[in-house]
Amino acid sequence: MEGQTAGVVRRPRDRKARIVAAAAAQFHERGYHRVTMEDIAAAVGVTVAAVYRHFQNKSDLLAGVVLGGIELFTEAVETSTGHLDDMLRTLAHLAMERRELGTLWRRESRYLPAPERERARSLLWDCATRVTTAVRDARPELADRDADLLAWTVLSVLAGPSTRALQMPRRKGEQFLHQTTARVCARYQPPPEPAATSTPETSGAPPLRPVTRREALLAVAVDLFGQHGYEAVSMADIGAAAGVTGASVYKHFAVKADLLAALAHRAIEGHALELSRALTASSTAPEALTHLLRSKVGLTLAHPALTAVLVTEADHLPTPHRDAVEQALQDYLAEWAHLLHLCRPQLAKAERRGLVGAVISVIQTLGVAPHLRARPGFDQDLITLGAHILDHG
Repeated sequence: MEGQTAGVVRRPRDRKARIVAAAAAQFHERGYHRVTMEDIAAAVGVTVAAVYRHFQNKSDLLAGVVLGGIELFTEAVETSTGHLDDMLRTLAHLAMERRELGTLWRRESRYLPAPERERARSLLWDCATRVTTAVRDARPELADRDADLLAWTVLSVLAGPSTRALQMPRRKGEQFLHQTTARVCARYQPPPEPAATSTPETSGAPPLRPVTRREALLAVAVDLFGQHGYEAVSMADIGAAAGVTGASVYKHFAVKADLLAALAHRAIEGHALELSRALTASSTAPEALTHLLRSKVGLTLAHPALTAVLVTEADHLPTPHRDAVEQALQDYLAEWAHLLHLCRPQLAKAERRGLVGAVISVIQTLGVAPHLRARPGFDQDLITLGAHILDHG
């Protein structure tokens, strides 16, 4: 057991930090709901009672992990010189140092107690505001709303190290993140503002709902999973929201996991169809990559709830489904990376994977953000940002 000397057990001064680091790694790798306090204690080499001396429960520990990570980023931008390039270098360093934070925020923050969740959001917005100011100072010709878009783009790219897409040593990863974010901030030009169009989302009109029971169950399940998380939603909740009660629910889906599997496979099949369309509609790699970028943006903006569920809830899938979805997503990303290789053959494999991962992260993160989705021409914004990240087009 740690800290044992001459028969006397001494409590290490950094025990709390070790617990937080072990919890971050466990939550990131296995998902919050699959990790127990016993697992974390074993990873640190202490008793469960020792963990409880620092944290009341697992939710309290999650708050320590997420809030502590976001506070590091907020403090970094608050104490920086304010110069954009210096800020980007500092943030890139932190992103590689705390690789797990992006996934934990996107996937697990909903399980924070309400006060801590609001605190985390406030800190994240403070960080984005500081980056917005630095972008605006570096590029005074940009409107505030465009500097804000670039700030959230930067934070989305910096989430890349938490995924498998960015597999680089720390120093190289820092350089990669700095160069990528700096390139986007320097090159982005807002597209001409299009005429406003009315959609159910912007007009406030309720969207149409499916008439068949199976489709109705899927439609409400994707919304409920996105709002509350898979673990917090029951089959009874889904049935009640769809107007389907009792045994009728189970005629279509035997267990809740079947609903999640149906949604996940629908999402990846949509990606596969769009990939096929992009390839068959193109005669060159640059053309295909542009088509693929546009299709990914279109899918995300058309189906934000489905996108969010695929990102945040896939770890709840039963093993065969989870493996199939993961393989399909890896195949999809491999097609992106191959097209990018044909366009930019000088790039190393790790760089190609990193750039593709950054594009997907930006589209999937910004594409579900309500305050950004309200921007006129937001689809073209995302396409432009994606092209700058890939350094293509």
